[in-house]
Amino acid sequence: MTEIECVPGSELIQALQPIAALSILRIEELKPLCHIEHIPAGMILFREGETDYQTVYLLRGEIVLSSAKDEDSCMLGVADMAGNAPKTLCPIADKQPRQVSAMAVTDLDILRIDSELLDIAVTWDTLAGCLAAPGPNRFRTDSGSATSWMGMVRQCLVFRHIPPPNLDLLGMRLESVAVRAGQVVAREGEDADGYYLVENGTAVMTCETDGNGPADVTMLGPGTGFGEESLSGEDRWHASVTMETRGTLLRLARRHFLALRREPPLNWLSPSEAMSMTESGAIWLDVRALEEASDSLLPGAYRLPLDMLCQVADGLDPHNAYICYCNTGRRSSAAAHILGQRGLRAYVLAGGLRGTSAGFGRTAPC
Repeated sequence: MTEIECVPGSELIQALQPIAALSILRIEELKPLCHIEHIPAGMILFREGETDYQTVYLLRGEIVLSSAKDEDSCMLGVADMAGNAPKTLCPIADKQPRQVSAMAVTDLDILRIDSELLDIAVTWDTLAGCLAAPGPNRFRTDSGSATSWMGMVRQCLVFRHIPPPNLDLLGMRLESVAVRAGQVVAREGEDADGYYLVENGTAVMTCETDGNGPADVTMLGPGTGFGEESLSGEDRWHASVTMETRGTLLRLARRHFLALRREPPLNWLSPSEAMSMTESGAIWLDVRALEEASDSLLPGAYRLPLDMLCQVADGLDPHNAYICYCNTGRRSSAAAHILGQRGLRAYVLAGGLRGTSAGFGRTAPC
């Protein structure tokens, strides 16, 4: 039977790839979503062919990885994190569906996190840093620099359903609104007109409780937002928001949010189509962080992490075709969009490496 210990420490989280490359703010957000489990010897962690959407890290103990398609097996072990554990830890056999089965040889400590949430966090954090970097075509809102709104967007999971390539458009759709002290920005029960981010200043959000107690009161400061109900299709404010001080809000109208949720046109390739193109001269671009790509770089691929892409994309040969890939397709779709804006022929490996078979490139289970 497993025992679960929630909220691992920051030092442990910062040893995990690709989490280690994230901003401190994003790491703190992910901590409550990580779960440490104590696993007894003999227990199966996952089975070949399963799709569990979990990213698993081995913190202590030994496991064996095996496949019904291959008589060979592989043993993995790691020291206790309090002792001589490696400075970085990579996920175990991180493919969906699982390409191998994993069983505990000794008692284990493992850490699990939802793969979808992790990939969203990595993609948005990396792309926000890329688009906020100095360079051509950086976007600004009326009220300030790209860095300002990017920093706030990084904190808002309400934007997670916007496809990564549309992040640059988000900056142009955020409308700057100057507000004065005492101004009522939203009134509970009235028509909701969009989602707001507090860029500067402070506000108070109150929600009535139908006479069953005092109203709920929440303080809003820079980087916080309100109005999710508007984006989800509801017509009324769930709470009232009044400015305590003068300040500036960034507003995203619902119609813009719905437009931004639509996938931009991209050139998606199946694994077989991608391999065929590389045989004809197309170039693989691995846009993951350098630490992630160390053991799964496809043959002939170039490493070009997404956070560096905006700075070097203009130096790529326009005569070549580029096939971008990452683990899932999120970061690579953003990379292909950036390259396409610069007039380059760019494609995306659909589903990323996790969507390929065990025989695709370097995909050994250990």
